[in-house]
Amino acid sequence: MTTPRAPQLRAAAPAGAAAGGEPYNILPIHDLLAEHPSLRFPEVRAAAAALRAVGGLRPPPFSQWRADQDLMDWLGAFFGFQRDNVRNQREHLVLLLANAQMRLSSADFSDALDPRIARQIRKKLLRNYTSWCGFLGRRPHVYVPDGDPRADLLFAGLHLLVWGEAANLRFLPECLCYIYHHMALELHRILEGYVDTATGRPANPAVHGENAFLARVVTPIHRVISAEVDSSRGGTAPHAAWRNYDDINEYFWRRDVFDRLGWPMEQSRQFFRTPPDRSRVRKTGFVEVRSFWNLYRSFDRLWVMLLLYLQAAAIVAWEGATWPWDGLQSKDTQVRVLTIFITWAALRFLQSLLDIGTQLRRAFRDGRMLAVRMVLKAIVAAAWVLAFAVLYKRIWDERRSNGQWPTSANSRIQSFLYAAAVFIIPEVLAIVLFIVPWVRNALEKTNWKICYALTWWFQSRSFVGRGLREGTVDNVKYSFFWVLLLAVKFAFSYFLQIRPLVKPTKEIYKLSGIQYTWHEFFGQSNRFVVFVLWLPVVLIYLMDIQIWYAIFSSLTGAFVGLFAHLGEIRDMKQLRLRFQFFASAMSFNIMPEEQQVNESFLPNRLRNFWQRLQLRYGFSRSFRKIESNQVEARRFALVWNEIINKFREEDIVSDREVELLELPPELWNVRVIRWPCFLLCNELSLALGQAKEVKGPDRKLWRKICKNDYRRCAVIEVYDSAKHLLLEIIKEGTEEHGIVTQLFSDFDGSMKMEKFTMEYKMTELHNVHTRLVALLSLLLKPVKDVTKIVNALQTLYDVVVRDFQAEKRSMEQLRNEGLAQSRPTSLLFVDAVVLPGEENATFYKQVRRMHTILTSRDSMINVPMNLEARRRIAFFSNSLFMNIPRATQVEKMMSFSVLTPYFNEEVLYSKDQLYKENEDGISVLYYLQQIYPDEWEYFVERMKRDGMSDIKELYSEKERLRDLRHWVSYRGQTLSRTVRGMMYYYEALKMLTFLDSASEHDLKTGSRELATMGSSRIGSSRHDGLAGGSGYYSRASSSRALSRASSSVSALFKGSEYGTVLMKYTYVVACQIYGQQKAKNDPRAFEIFELMKNYEALRVAYVDERQANGGETEYFSVLVKYDRRLQQEVEIYRVKLPGQLKLGEGKPENQNHALIFTRGDAVQTIDMNQDNYFEEALKMRNLLEEFNRHYGIRKPKILGVREHVFTGSVSSLAWFMSAQETSFVTLGQRVLADPLKVRMHYGHPDVFDRLWFLGRGGISKASKVINISEDIFAGFNCTLRGGNVTHHEYIQVGKGRDVGLNQVSMFEAKVASGNGEQTLSRDVYRLGHRLDFFRMLSFFYTTVGFYFNTMMVVLTVYAFVWGRFYLALSGLEDYISKNTSSTNNAALGAVLNQQFVIQLGLFTALPMIIENSLEHGFLTAVWDFMKMQLQFASVFYTFSMGTKTHYYGRTILHGGAKYRATGRGFVVEHKKFAENYRLYARSHFIKAIELGVILTLYASYGSASGNTLGGISVKSDQSWEKWWEEETEHLRTTGLWGSILEIILDLRFFFFQALGSGGRSGCTGGCAGQWRLGAAAREGAPAVAARSSRVLGGGGCGNGVPAFLNAMAEVVGTLNVIASRSLHRRIHEHRHRRVTAPIGPPPSCGAGVEQRRAGATRAWSGGLAYTKLSRGRVVWTLVFNGLELSAVSPQLDVNQAPKEVKKDLNSLIILVAWELWKHRNDFVFEGTGPSVSLVCRKVVQEGNLWCLAGNSALSLLSASDRGILEQPLRSVHTDRVSPRGILQQLSQRLLKERNTHRPGAEIRDMLRSKQERSSVHHVTGSLLTIRSTHRGVGLVGVVLLEVDAEGGDVVVLVAGQATSGHEASPSSSAISISMSPSSSTSISTSSIPIPGISEARFNKNPHKSISIRIARFDAGAAEGDDEEEAGKGRIWRSPSTWPSCAA
Repeated sequence: MTTPRAPQLRAAAPAGAAAGGEPYNILPIHDLLAEHPSLRFPEVRAAAAALRAVGGLRPPPFSQWRADQDLMDWLGAFFGFQRDNVRNQREHLVLLLANAQMRLSSADFSDALDPRIARQIRKKLLRNYTSWCGFLGRRPHVYVPDGDPRADLLFAGLHLLVWGEAANLRFLPECLCYIYHHMALELHRILEGYVDTATGRPANPAVHGENAFLARVVTPIHRVISAEVDSSRGGTAPHAAWRNYDDINEYFWRRDVFDRLGWPMEQSRQFFRTPPDRSRVRKTGFVEVRSFWNLYRSFDRLWVMLLLYLQAAAIVAWEGATWPWDGLQSKDTQVRVLTIFITWAALRFLQSLLDIGTQLRRAFRDGRMLAVRMVLKAIVAAAWVLAFAVLYKRIWDERRSNGQWPTSANSRIQSFLYAAAVFIIPEVLAIVLFIVPWVRNALEKTNWKICYALTWWFQSRSFVGRGLREGTVDNVKYSFFWVLLLAVKFAFSYFLQIRPLVKPTKEIYKLSGIQYTWHEFFGQSNRFVVFVLWLPVVLIYLMDIQIWYAIFSSLTGAFVGLFAHLGEIRDMKQLRLRFQFFASAMSFNIMPEEQQVNESFLPNRLRNFWQRLQLRYGFSRSFRKIESNQVEARRFALVWNEIINKFREEDIVSDREVELLELPPELWNVRVIRWPCFLLCNELSLALGQAKEVKGPDRKLWRKICKNDYRRCAVIEVYDSAKHLLLEIIKEGTEEHGIVTQLFSDFDGSMKMEKFTMEYKMTELHNVHTRLVALLSLLLKPVKDVTKIVNALQTLYDVVVRDFQAEKRSMEQLRNEGLAQSRPTSLLFVDAVVLPGEENATFYKQVRRMHTILTSRDSMINVPMNLEARRRIAFFSNSLFMNIPRATQVEKMMSFSVLTPYFNEEVLYSKDQLYKENEDGISVLYYLQQIYPDEWEYFVERMKRDGMSDIKELYSEKERLRDLRHWVSYRGQTLSRTVRGMMYYYEALKMLTFLDSASEHDLKTGSRELATMGSSRIGSSRHDGLAGGSGYYSRASSSRALSRASSSVSALFKGSEYGTVLMKYTYVVACQIYGQQKAKNDPRAFEIFELMKNYEALRVAYVDERQANGGETEYFSVLVKYDRRLQQEVEIYRVKLPGQLKLGEGKPENQNHALIFTRGDAVQTIDMNQDNYFEEALKMRNLLEEFNRHYGIRKPKILGVREHVFTGSVSSLAWFMSAQETSFVTLGQRVLADPLKVRMHYGHPDVFDRLWFLGRGGISKASKVINISEDIFAGFNCTLRGGNVTHHEYIQVGKGRDVGLNQVSMFEAKVASGNGEQTLSRDVYRLGHRLDFFRMLSFFYTTVGFYFNTMMVVLTVYAFVWGRFYLALSGLEDYISKNTSSTNNAALGAVLNQQFVIQLGLFTALPMIIENSLEHGFLTAVWDFMKMQLQFASVFYTFSMGTKTHYYGRTILHGGAKYRATGRGFVVEHKKFAENYRLYARSHFIKAIELGVILTLYASYGSASGNTLGGISVKSDQSWEKWWEEETEHLRTTGLWGSILEIILDLRFFFFQALGSGGRSGCTGGCAGQWRLGAAAREGAPAVAARSSRVLGGGGCGNGVPAFLNAMAEVVGTLNVIASRSLHRRIHEHRHRRVTAPIGPPPSCGAGVEQRRAGATRAWSGGLAYTKLSRGRVVWTLVFNGLELSAVSPQLDVNQAPKEVKKDLNSLIILVAWELWKHRNDFVFEGTGPSVSLVCRKVVQEGNLWCLAGNSALSLLSASDRGILEQPLRSVHTDRVSPRGILQQLSQRLLKERNTHRPGAEIRDMLRSKQERSSVHHVTGSLLTIRSTHRGVGLVGVVLLEVDAEGGDVVVLVAGQATSGHEASPSSSAISISMSPSSSTSISTSSIPIPGISEARFNKNPHKSISIRIARFDAGAAEGDDEEEAGKGRIWRSPSTWPSCAA
């Protein structure tokens, strides 16, 4: 499949969609006379005209000025902006101006731009700049006279141009303010006509010329950022060692920045110096340090509260009183409580020390005053500690001197209290300012120097974090929440945690004479026992606020949700009860008011409230009933039917359900509104029953029927429809037609006179109903039998005329009344019936509807059958009864964009992906058919309706296959699904635009036209769609979907809707590598092109890379679209970038580069795994009105949107994840927004105030590693800069989540690692200090605190288990239980209960239950929870808790946070245990084994109580060694304290030596029986273990290796990894060590097929030497393949070894690892070169010694029947032992797998393809096939080469076997290997005999290159392998892939 290429912009033919020929994005501003629907708006023309008001301005001196240029061109020419940047921002500004003017209620300025609009936009864009100037004490350089809109436009345009070309500098908002500050001054001087005093000429900008702004302003700063990022070593360097985006931006918060940088900025300034220059600018504003102390530094107020209460509660509880106030009666207790002030002062001192330890380096660079403040705060805190200690000691001295409390002691207590009062003055002041928050906001926002002086002591001066206090009402709400929560928590802690521990503590502390059986830590004291007893209780005490928060937030969320009217309509049954109010609700909320009112005005708010009350409860008749003659009903019908049509396109309803759900138009003269059939089910039957039962007049019966409006409408509709039907099928003018007319005339007259029940028998209505149903059934048959229809009519006539009438009439009376034939010449109705043709689908559709109403029963309650359709209908209908802002007309709504970042994910599933089966034969298509059976059935039905005759066409016919691919892709997490969903905005706005302007006549005639057209869709063929909706994508999953021209309201559009919507909505997908994909003809590029082709409002932004003339790579931000007139992709804008785009995290950088192409007042961020729904898109303009509302004292800047997780039905784990996520994005976010006021930005459906964020750093942060969770930092930034974040649940967006265990775990790991980095960040620190106390608590426990407390749960488990273990083994538990009352007291019971509740998943279970109860009912919620428990959801949540704990803690200590690609596909494959073990070993398995062993031993001592060994590929999922390298990567980059703490943690494994010392295990197979050896061997510690065994004198645990070895392996394994950093440095130096002379590239074997690979022809030099890891792989390959252990070598297909061989391999692992370790030490410390053959030789020699020592495992592996190590191990007296046995066995195994009749070339191809399939990138040997010239005998073998770095010798090891022709022997055949210098003819030749293994050494001229030739078999050749000396420097050379070659 070829990918269409986008044509070059400048090379396009008369290009563009406009007459001017220039491609445009939305508006052809360059040609206002073009035919474009948006140009019809006078506001657009007014905005464009205002920009062209250039009269009187001085022409730019640097370029030729043209008359058709405007203000933006003028700015671009003066300041050197790029042309496409000017074009882009021109359209941007015009759209902003035009849309703002459209929203004005007055139309006085429609032909000219209102000056208020220009000023409003300029102020909003420059608000952050103005604030920055005030912060720095500078006057803004924006001088705009009153009434001068041109000046406003110039300053606003300059800001947009600076922002549009700033590239990565957009993440530095204050840097842009600095740049704009100087350029605005230059603009002002130009406008005022200043003269340059130096030149005497008019003033010009300091930076000018073509593209000067990019080259001289942006590029130098970008170069600084890039250099800092390079110095971070991919983010692995400590954060303190390099500057991130925030550091560089905060440099511009300094008052002296103007003096330090100047203008134009000089490159010689300190700011522009880059690493490794030590004089460069370092960290600014904050230093991120990896430590758990950050939690204390950021949230010190929380920890002070907890520790002080714990101390006070313990002191009071120590008295043993029942109630705390009783304990305080004692004066001793009162005085002891005063010690909390000493603790408080000590905690302040600790805080000051932490500040000094982490921030002092910044202080000396930022200013000495900051350092002075830090030191002074430490001194003052220490002084307070000393003062309180002295005062407290004086109190007790007085007490002891008198033996009781004298009166004089009161004065000393009073002195202490006076000091305490002074100490708490800052806290009292904070409380006062909390009560009056507006005072604090004013003090923080002011720029008065006196305020800075007053606050200097308490906090650093910062541009952000000022004025964050909320209003009084919000203060009261969240304060009440936390006061109540803390009261409950502290009461619980006192009575159930602290007080119960006092008695056992006293008893244990008083015990004496304890006989320790194991160990004691504190002499004869029992303090350690008390510590063990209290530790788990204290840990739970510190974290259980998280539990109470989960409880209180769940209850609060339910309370708020009830008042928001969530869950009032939960299912279709409840919808049916309120559907009659539904039309009014939709009209009230979705349709705009005729006249816009100000909702902030109190009377309007009261009126709005009363209207909603009437609407919700039906108090007013106007909201209770609508009839078909009302405009409201017609609009409702159009909207409702369009929603149902979209359901059908998405295959969640069937054709039959469409007819049951849709509202039919006004046809057949029906007098009432025609409700959907599903509402009328059984109503007619009930009405017939009432007619039969009710005795009395018509009025009584009719009154009873009318009590149910649906029943009334059903009766009237059936009557009117039957009347129209009979008159339709009977020929007009016939006597039968007259008879039927007269019958209905009599019926009408009787009902009018209210005599119907008297004149007709109500008991016969059932008979009439039966006959009418029979007639309708005949009419609906595919083949119409007219004779039967006539008979049915005659029967119906007889029943009506003869049985139904109450009074019997003769035939004569019937003739006289016109009810019988006057002259019966034939049977009645014969030749009088004329049926409409099949093409009249409208007629038969109405017949089906009538038949449904007549025959429907209760089964219709299940319509629709699809659960997703039901959920969406219920949510949409319920949302219309919630408090939604009133909508405006589309022309007056706020414009917005949607931005989706995309990298390389799936766009559309391919055919291969659909049919690829796993090991169980399950394909993705089959999987989806099973989990979506109804949707698959509806899809097949739709395909058959569109002409598919056989289902096999889906798999063969091209177009049908594409339909199938769409169907599958729309159920996955693909880009096509996301784009389809987001383009619903476009379609919804077009329909709403039509409804806004449609008259009553338009709606009436249009609905009838749609009924006529829409009825023909069944059986219709393929149609093309309209603009913006053509092709595959516009009709959901196929081009054969419902025709938009015949079934959609779009058929009624007038044409103007298109232009309106284009101005209001734009969708940009940031396909970062789209240009590369096109260049590679990637199928994804073609699918993206198809998306643009089929969605007109879609734009694609990507980064293009081009090679400049100088060879440098240039980068461009490019925007493209599909031009419908040119029928091709066109390039709209190409803005050059200063350098590489990705300097930080990839996703925010991708968003940032595309943000300049978005438009509008708002932008919605959408991820690639999201979806949207048409019915929700209808409410988008309501949501945007929220920006104009006040929430508290602020308007919102981020609108939080509810998510629906659509992947919940994929699997049980997906359901658990979906339920957890749903409770978080609904109830959790609801509580965070109201009442807690700390909601941030957690996901990607949120809507941003685009212009507000445009000047404040964008919609995310991108610094490497620290901003790995880039989304939430947008919320942090918003809150710190004074923004407000709200949450709205009347609208929802679809969201996909991970569906497999490994996917979920990687997602949890990514989020946990992100929270670890957040803990270190300056944003969290500032929020922790700048928020008030209660908001700080909310912030902590909903962000990093959640993960920290999750980790505390695991630590509690460890503390409890190890503590009990210690008590059991030391004998204390038994002694204490016999000498005290109890150890299992209430406090420990409370701890265990809390921890158990947490493990069951309370954090997620309780919110889930409450949210489900609210929205789906209590019984449903309980049933779902029970099902989850039966499916082990608790196990999953506990497992998830372990994942969070591991990665959060590891990230804080060592780093290692990174983006983890979880994959968004369907999980239809089994994961091997090896892969799962690699993923969960460190986080789960090791901890589980450790706890399991401890619990097992505790049960014994307490009184209370896969065969895959390894791999050598390069991927971590195939190689244990590579996996270990990645697993411990964070340890190589951790700091000193992280290394120390990791070692301390691993020291716990030494504990097992006390239980297993002395060889008590008795393991016979090496060390497989030891507890920790498996883990040690897996983690790389076997090398260390082997070393220990050597020192201790043993080879295996059965042969003298003690159990101590296992613990040591774990500890020293960690030391090994940490110490390997020096090894890497040594290797790095060795790589750059030059050899005597360069050696040429390797020869081209076998026509050089593989040399086309990258790097295959690189020079053989020291710089290309491999590290020890590659050689280690070689050794492991030789050993394990030689022992038939195929799993270690995926590129070789070798039979598996017998079980007895593989059973006990620990000794062999230790042996090889030990030799590798020794060899590596020689390399590091002795300077020797690595040598594979030397290691192999040492392995065999050492193995002999181990066998002689009696190692049974090695003896077994070297038995004669296998012969692998037999000869080498027995040759004890051999001086030199080569690993020939191993290589020989390898070649034998290869030979057995090959077809002996294949020629050498075919074997080569087979081996090479096998290598490619196994994805092996670094092959350690070359698989060779040799064919001789005279015998035709081939060889299979392995060749290994080593190059002597000092002498230049080449050592060749060859092992081989003959493949066919003869049996070769060592004396008869040999390989001749020649090496010759390339510049001479001299040849060095050595013969190596086969079969067998040997080696050859060649001396070569070091100045020449090498060529290797395998010549031929040479009979009788001698064995020519020389000795190889140990200790020589060797450099291993292995090309990236050695080719299989034939010679």
